[in-house]
Amino acid sequence: MALTKVIPALQSYDVAVLADLLYCAAWDNQKRPSLSDIDAYLDDTNTDIDKLFDDVQRELKSSNAARTATKNLKA
Repeated sequence: MALTKVIPALQSYDVAVLADLLYCAAWDNQKRPSLSDIDAYLDDTNTDIDKLFDDVQRELKSSNAARTATKNLKA
């Protein structure tokens, strides 16, 4: 996934991009959740979606691989 597309979408709280990002991030999990599982989690009323967006963005900013892209695309 191209970070130049993902980061602005996360900043605008695009749930479809969040779902795709979470799915891609779980590529090496032994029991990888399906995209349907992730969608169900995001649609669950007990899920704090705002906190999840913030957590994902914070992790991207601290990630060595994504740090430069996130710094260059600050809103």
